[in-house]
Amino acid sequence: MTHAWALAGQGIAHKSIWDIAADVRTGKLRMVLPDWCTHEAAVHALFHANRYMTPRVCTLLDYLVERFEKTTRELLGDLAYPPDRAPGQVPRA
Repeated sequence: MTHAWALAGQGIAHKSIWDIAADVRTGKLRMVLPDWCTHEAAVHALFHANRYMTPRVCTLLDYLVERFEKTTRELLGDLAYPPDRAPGQVPRA
């Protein structure tokens, strides 16, 4: 709903880059507060903490973490960071 609201020019919305990357790249939306960029996707892996985790489950989780990090970097590209700051750097007051 906030995505549609922002596309309609009704104001500023705080959305994950996963939700808006295509619209930013096409110019339908623009980033006005890059320091407030949300990098993470709401994806969670659930497993029983008291049980032995098989190697194949560990491998799958490692793969998913790597894949989502890579895809997030690709989505962000040069969209979310001012030129004087690299991804992952937090501004210091």
